[in-house]
Amino acid sequence: MQLSKLKYRDLLFLASSTDLENIVFRNEKAELKSSYDVALVLGGPKMIPDRINKALEYYQKGIAKKILVSGSFGFLSISIPSEASKMCHYLLNHGVFKEDILVEKKSHNTWENMKFSLELLKSKYNLNEISLALITSDYHLKRSLATLTHLCPSKDITGIGIKDTLVNIDTWKKSSFSKFLILKEALLLLYYVKKKRIEDITIPNVLLNRRKSKNNAS
Repeated sequence: MQLSKLKYRDLLFLASSTDLENIVFRNEKAELKSSYDVALVLGGPKMIPDRINKALEYYQKGIAKKILVSGSFGFLSISIPSEASKMCHYLLNHGVFKEDILVEKKSHNTWENMKFSLELLKSKYNLNEISLALITSDYHLKRSLATLTHLCPSKDITGIGIKDTLVNIDTWKKSSFSKFLILKEALLLLYYVKKKRIEDITIPNVLLNRRKSKNNAS
């Protein structure tokens, strides 16, 4: 079934932990290329060190030639300086050359992360001629990669989900706050689908069947 067939209350009241995990997390493993022109890193609660260290690792190994850091502030991260500025400072302190860092610090959500990052890249490169890797937390990868692909459908973009120490696929069921974040991500995926910010997502039929069973019972 398609995610668009669900209502928000289905996720709030009918979804099991398995349902939410199937909706939020990607099952596909990224096929890494030998190198990328740009690694795009998204801001967030655990951007430092979790997300940014993966980009730093790729840069140090020569896999990523440049690093684009994106984010002003967002959910759980309202601060000055911006998320992007903090990540830039971290990279500079770990030996990344200033000319190899691109900074996008206007975005306040995932949609704006992608929109403004693409605008920045277009101002410097021919998008058709560069290779791009997207780095974010594993629970955020499906929505962020789908958004970037929707805005730039002609590009083959590698999505790399890292295990966030705040919440990840192995630990999210262990705390109420982690469960809240995964439910929030599922609701945002549904919102993005309904607003046509991303393409529709195929999910198991379980939730729709539960809704039908509940309606029949009532």
